Amino acid sequence: MAPARRPLLALCGKGWIAVEALEWAAMVLPVLAPAWRMAGLPVASDAGADTWEPSFRGCCVARGVPVAESVGALGLQPGDVLVSLQYDRIIPIDAVSGVRAFNLHFSLLPAHRGCYPAVWPLRDGDAQAGVTLHVLAAGIDEGPIVDQLAFDVPAHATAFDLYRLLHRQAARVFERALQSMLDGTATGRPQGPATGPYHDRRSIDFAQCELRDPAARTVAECDRFLRSLIFPPRQLPRFEGREVLGCEPVPWKMDAAALAALPARIDVSADSSLVRCRDGLLRIRFNH
Repeated sequence: MAPARRPLLALCGKGWIAVEALEWAAMVLPVLAPAWRMAGLPVASDAGADTWEPSFRGCCVARGVPVAESVGALGLQPGDVLVSLQYDRIIPIDAVSGVRAFNLHFSLLPAHRGCYPAVWPLRDGDAQAGVTLHVLAAGIDEGPIVDQLAFDVPAHATAFDLYRLLHRQAARVFERALQSMLDGTATGRPQGPATGPYHDRRSIDFAQCELRDPAARTVAECDRFLRSLIFPPRQLPRFEGREVLGCEPVPWKMDAAALAALPARIDVSADSSLVRCRDGLLRIRFNH
């Protein structure tokens, strides 16, 4: 008699969250759920070596976890579990029929569905950001919510800072939800109506990263615009043609006349300037 097929935990994704989830599962499954086996589905751009973020493919190879190149190649069957962890392709719902399938999205759903989850909380001035584990559904980021973790957006955080923090918090959610996903007790509550637009890949033009006419915009608007685009592995925003590494509002109260009398830009060092906005000053730090 052939041995019974062991259920499969399939992790699909990239970066820190996929690596941390794999490391956690590889540590606890042999001890607490030895019937389960694992497979990994990296994104196509993951060549197996660490870059500015760790390679999920390389981690799978190092751990001896089989690697698939498509959802179909995973050989999923009813009773298996699939978790999408920043996987960059839409997983068709019919490809996971009978499978307990979940997605870990980097926002407090139903807010900020779609792309660029480290940009929009900063651009919109959200006090909190977070991560949401939800049941995979036909609509993008629309399935019932299984677990959610919120945290305060740190002052002066850049998009890259927030991206790293989202990965760390998502790993905590995966760790605390893994048992319920495997044993079938993970239940979801329906999402409420969307609290904002769906952000597709065209929602931000990263070729347009120049801060223009700050005197016509508030300090908060200029600050949020710049910080939401500071992501050194991908891009840096610019002001007057120079790349911006950071910025902070200047906590100095001024009346309108005194503010208007100041120059539009005051260089205070080789790599830092004070910029006059509509209602105050913004310190901008430049890349060398």
